[in-house]
Amino acid sequence: MATRKAVILLMGLLLSFCDDSFGASGWTEVRNPDTYTNRALAEFAYGEKKRYRSGGLTFLVTQARHKYDRGTEYQLGFIAYQNGVLIEKCITKIFTPPIGSLQRRKIVTKFWCR
Repeated sequence: MATRKAVILLMGLLLSFCDDSFGASGWTEVRNPDTYTNRALAEFAYGEKKRYRSGGLTFLVTQARHKYDRGTEYQLGFIAYQNGVLIEKCITKIFTPPIGSLQRRKIVTKFWCR
């Protein structure tokens, strides 16, 4: 009984060191999605598709996952706020090519807001 509890505690400790968990079909789910990098990607996608540049815009990333396949593909769910007021909830998919490839720019492949 004590051995079983020790094994469970050890597994829990090892899992707590991991920031990501592996999901279906190669996607890696991010446990803490609201990071500076993900907010910058959300701002890029919103600016690229909405062409809306205004002061006071902030972004809260609520869901993030990524996949490495001939570049990095990000899938983000985020909320856009202007001066603390919710404007839109959005979902986007962004592809970033690998370093050293001919294509150097990020591409927003899917974008949807409501």
